Amino acid sequence: MGVKKDFRKFLPVPVVECDGVTYSLNYDLPESIGKVGQFFGVVANLVKSYAWIMSMGSDGLRQASGVGGA
Repeated sequence: MGVKKDFRKFLPVPVVECDGVTYSLNYDLPESIGKVGQFFGVVANLVKSYAWIMSMGSDGLRQASGVGGA
């Protein structure tokens, strides 16, 4: 993540830092927004869509979409 120097203090922790030789994690940012949870994307939406499609079956899906159904 890239930010301007003024906003560095608000980054979520830990921040990866390099002293020129080694990398380390810095948790010492008093004004940080804290840790940020994992982002699982749209998995829940995909599961709901898949469950709906499977529950409709091929005939029900055709009818609901208006393609080849009456």
